[in-house]
Amino acid sequence: MVDDTRTDIAHNGGMNMNDPQVWVLIGTFSAVLVGVLGLTTTLTLRTVRAGFEKIEAEFRAVDATIGAVRHEMLGAVTALKSDVSRLEGVMNARFETVDQRFESVDRRLDGLDRDVTALTRRVLGDGA
Repeated sequence: MVDDTRTDIAHNGGMNMNDPQVWVLIGTFSAVLVGVLGLTTTLTLRTVRAGFEKIEAEFRAVDATIGAVRHEMLGAVTALKSDVSRLEGVMNARFETVDQRFESVDRRLDGLDRDVTALTRRVLGDGA
């Protein structure tokens, strides 16, 4: 029996353990493993949530910036439209002035044509 004890001790790392002790160790290691797994999962989820919250905050900031740029662009487009409308009014007024001048020149040319025709008839006679 001494030889059997030495063989059992050599296989167990120098300790003699009965079945309840082995089951207590298995249960303890299992509980520690489950606890570490739960803690790791919880910490990982917190880290992932914090990362997503940062990304969401950055998206909100980008959205606000895009909204500000959009508002600024709408203001610039509105100002451009009013400038174009104003320039259109100025150009129409100038074209109206040019049209009046052309009509004045046209009336003068018509009068000059009548005068030249009258002079030609007087000099050359009615048959010309």
